[in-house]
Amino acid sequence: MPRDAVFRFDASPCLGAGHAMRCLSLADALADDGWVVTMATSDESLRTVPALNATTHTVKVITAEAACSADALRETAPKGCNLLVVDNYDWDRPIETQLRGWAQSIMIIADLADRPHDADILLDQTAGRKPEDYADLLPTHCRLLLGSDYALLREPFRKRRDAALARRRGTQIPSRVLVSFGWSDPTNMTTRALLGLEGLNLDVTVAIGRAAEHLVEIKRIAARTGARVIEDATDMDLLMFEHDIAVGAAGSTSWERACLGLPAVAVVTGDDQKAVAHALDHAGAAQVIGPHENVTPDTIRRSVQRLLERGWHEMAFKTADLCDGDGARRAAQTIGNITETSEGHPAP
Repeated sequence: MPRDAVFRFDASPCLGAGHAMRCLSLADALADDGWVVTMATSDESLRTVPALNATTHTVKVITAEAACSADALRETAPKGCNLLVVDNYDWDRPIETQLRGWAQSIMIIADLADRPHDADILLDQTAGRKPEDYADLLPTHCRLLLGSDYALLREPFRKRRDAALARRRGTQIPSRVLVSFGWSDPTNMTTRALLGLEGLNLDVTVAIGRAAEHLVEIKRIAARTGARVIEDATDMDLLMFEHDIAVGAAGSTSWERACLGLPAVAVVTGDDQKAVAHALDHAGAAQVIGPHENVTPDTIRRSVQRLLERGWHEMAFKTADLCDGDGARRAAQTIGNITETSEGHPAP
């Protein structure tokens, strides 16, 4: 009999698309192993992340009023499920415990070791994450999948990795810059990046979602500076492959860039990115700047110039060492093994 997995996550212009994309990556990998997947999310998620409208997985809408309701989630799969996967900053142990019995096993996808969970599996793809970071936050039986070996990337990134690294080896003079601060870019870092790159004689591409709050301003500046704007790109793996360096956030897309050996000026645009930024900086895998409140167009200009003048080629392979692109498949196999031998751990 096929096993059932229910994913609970949200996306929005403020929250971004990262939670949705990593859930899609894991959902696809589980489906390849025979799981039947249901994705429980909000209407706003569907408007923010076009890939959700194209997925073959079942999608059930959770209203904003029921975002943290265990009863509302049960209604998406009345017979229960073998695995519940939660990737949501508003969820913690009290809500999760209510779903014991309905879900045979509970998995949390996290990047902030900041609250207790009732989980059988926890995945945190932050490079350098250690078990002690979750001390006293999890049941003793919880299995930890930690570090960028478990980075949840979609299959096209893994498939393009070898060709991308070969391209990095053959590039002598980097000239193409990809600017991408996520689908929504609520801090409007894209505008500052475009202003900072102006006049550097670089071929600049912006990848952003059409629902982004500042899109009109971004397109106006791009038209003046000669940058290309791509909305709702469905081939980020190809865009990263084709470009020589990136300017973007230090969030989950850092692992996509790492998989393809794309050196980056990485801006810390939220507290949830601090651990990732530290790991990138420690490994010499990105030129980290921020927090975003302190980043100006001139900061970006000087950082890009410094990266182009020295170190970009070495950085390409340092960042590639952090992520091989196989994390979703690796996680799916481990989850399959764990759930096959476990009947879950009901609440006391």
